[in-house]
Amino acid sequence: MASLIVFNPISGKGQGKKQALILATMLRAQGEESQSVGTEQLESIDWGVVTKIIVVGGDGTLLKVLPYALNQQKPVCMYPAGYQCLFAREFNYPKDHAKFLARILRGQVEKFQVGLANDHPFCSMTSVGVDSAVIKYLDQTRKGPITSLTYPWATFKTLFSYRASVLTVHANGELIIDARRGYLIVGNNPQYALGLKMIPEAQMKSEVFAIRFVPCKHGLDFLLKTIFALLTGRWNKYPLHFAGDITVSADSKSQIAAQSDGDFIGDLPLHIVKSKQKLLVII
Repeated sequence: MASLIVFNPISGKGQGKKQALILATMLRAQGEESQSVGTEQLESIDWGVVTKIIVVGGDGTLLKVLPYALNQQKPVCMYPAGYQCLFAREFNYPKDHAKFLARILRGQVEKFQVGLANDHPFCSMTSVGVDSAVIKYLDQTRKGPITSLTYPWATFKTLFSYRASVLTVHANGELIIDARRGYLIVGNNPQYALGLKMIPEAQMKSEVFAIRFVPCKHGLDFLLKTIFALLTGRWNKYPLHFAGDITVSADSKSQIAAQSDGDFIGDLPLHIVKSKQKLLVII
């Protein structure tokens, strides 16, 4: 076996398996061996015969693959079949099957940095705020594929009841946020939030994360500030920091959610570092 095609059965409106089978058929027609598996089968894979991993889905599917790709040092790519596909956007993977396969079969591989948030690997970002509250709500209630209504409905359910937490943030041991109420994003690449450009300085080749804190009191306050920054391009109103080791705590006894790349990773406190293992990416 050369290519391992990994799909999430409920990713991309349930189309992950269908797209994986199309890619597998096209690979066989080109004389390339492959195997298609669901994310639940990853523990039983013979990694010694795998030369590359094709993730078919979105960022949530990639998160399930990351521990294996890092530990086994197998190159990865993503066929975009999920909701946002930040990783696919970062590397500009086409959705046309033939163009996608032509690109990955060239086999050009480079090393990139990934983050660890409480030991959970991530590629794009980690945040604490209204979006992590939405993700936690979805984690507790979602039963099927993500559709065009999933996030808008969850956001509506969360936005008006959300109250921002009081956060304290240290970056490389230095206090940068001292018990302030607001939203925190830690970026490893600039692709988050459908082009809002909150952290355009974040780079996966860098040894540090880009960190931005937006003071806000509640969900509507954050939404208004986001719209204003988007319309005026004034994200620089909120200072940017760079660090490779970040800790986040909350001045609260309540559970404060954190999320990475659209997956709920648990409640604060939070420790974010760069992984010592590089991610091999087919570019």
